[in-house]
Amino acid sequence: GHIGVWGDTRTHGHTNKTIDTQTRHIPAPGVFRRGLRQIDRHRPTSTEMSVARDRRAFLRRWACGLAPLCVAYALLTGVRSLRDLFADQLFAASLGAPGGAAPGWILWTADLPGALVSAATLVAFGRIRDSHRAMQAMLSVMIAATCLALVATGAWQLGLLGGGSWQLLLGTGVFLCYATMGTPFYERLLAATRTEGTIALLVFLSDFGGYLVSLALLLAKSLSGVGGGAASAADRAREAEAALSLFIRVVWGAGGAMLVLLVVAKVAFGVSLNWRADRGPWREGDEGSCHRGVERHAA
Repeated sequence: GHIGVWGDTRTHGHTNKTIDTQTRHIPAPGVFRRGLRQIDRHRPTSTEMSVARDRRAFLRRWACGLAPLCVAYALLTGVRSLRDLFADQLFAASLGAPGGAAPGWILWTADLPGALVSAATLVAFGRIRDSHRAMQAMLSVMIAATCLALVATGAWQLGLLGGGSWQLLLGTGVFLCYATMGTPFYERLLAATRTEGTIALLVFLSDFGGYLVSLALLLAKSLSGVGGGAASAADRAREAEAALSLFIRVVWGAGGAMLVLLVVAKVAFGVSLNWRADRGPWREGDEGSCHRGVERHAA
């Protein structure tokens, strides 16, 4: 039989036998050929193609806000992953614990304030009915949380904060920003733009970027020779100090970049959503509204 787009068919001789011109020379089992036929039968439907076009159009509409936000999310995920995976070394070095081993109390209390503050903040956001206002408030909280993490890090380096206080404030800044930046913000974005659908694509893109940054940081840490599994207490202490030095550089680099990216996202979303409010419902040909809104604001 024929397999549609995968190849044409023709008759051979006088037997009227159909021959697949694409697969007749491939020494593949019948299962492979049947698989090709199944693929051809399950071509995308018109509905699926329409959904794909809508997704691409949505990403184009809000690219100037979504792009910096997704990059900031990826950087934050890298910082959080590095802190979680090497918490024992980082906490031990920041507290000056002997032997490179962190005390037990810091391991289970370091993120408790961040969890409580994040939960209370999300509850407060739920009381904001205007999704545009909620988005701007969320972006402001992200910027404030990033500043908190950077200020706490600088204060600890200057000797103004103890190691335990630094970790508590750093954890609060990281988790407050992380809890606000993902799903809650994307849901508000769909509500503010009156877009039908789910946030699955946005979550996938953000998490994918976060995994890439986390893997890059882990690779950089491995290549730097930090965390070789030293046996003696003195060697473990030196490894903890090296891990802390790397982590501080990552915090400053990623935090500084996040601050710039979040400010850009806040301005972009604010300008473009205000421009949309003046134009009313979506119309065909509005895919570039984000860029047009920024151009209008600049004019």
